[in-house]
Parts: sequence; structure tokens; C-alpha cells
Amino acid sequence: MRSKRFLQDQRQLLDHAEEARTRAEAITDADSKNRMLGIAEGYEKQARREKTLAGVKFNPKLDVEVTSDSIVITLLGTIYSVTYFMRMGSTGLLARDIANKDDPRVSMTCPDFLASAWRAANDRAKGLGWIA
Repeated sequence: MRSKRFLQDQRQLLDHAEEARTRAEAITDADSKNRMLGIAEGYEKQARREKTLAGVKFNPKLDVEVTSDSIVITLLGTIYSVTYFMRMGSTGLLARDIANKDDPRVSMTCPDFLASAWRAANDRAKGLGWIA
């Protein structure tokens, strides 16, 4: 029964994120628009947490999700997640929502995850043409 509830909870969070992104498109004030996009990202991050809390088993393969303006790297079944984005005028990716402690349930350390995540995000950004 937990998996059915998880799917409903996750879908609801993702629906809220989509609604927030749609609303952000209509906002002309840059600060307000960025805040609304931040709310959308918060819903998406919570959906990923729900996936982890639902008992997804540890998988050493990184999950890479691309949104319109960011690349989110997650190690499923762990607390590890980091979001990369491009800032105007920047020549490389910047990180936010950075995992900052080891997950005691798995053998991979947080620094090892972040090193792998950085490589994966840069590879994806190059493939998308975000960076050279």
C-alpha cells in the first residue's frame, strides 16, 4: 500500500511544481519569477526525497534530471543530491542544494558522490550545449 500512496504523493508534488513553473512564466518581475521557480524546485526536490523515503534501494548509478534551467543529480536510495545551474555570464556550472553529510546507510561518501555528480553534470551540460 505504501508504494501506491508514494506514487500519489510524488505525482501531487510534481503537479504542484508544474503549476508553479507555469505561474512563473506569467510573472514579469524578475525577483518574483525567481522565487516562484524556487518554489517549483522545492516541490521537485521533495518528490525526489519521497522517492528515497519510499524504500528505493541504493543504486550506485546516478540519476540525472534536466529541467529548463538546471541539472539535478541524485543517488537513488540515499540522501545525496545536488543541483547545478548556469548563472548569466558564467562559463561553467554552479551548484546549490548541495549534499553536505555522509549517508551512513551506504559505502559511498558525500565527497565521492559530489565528485561523481560534478562529472555527470558537466557531461550532460556539454551534451546540452550549455558549456563548451
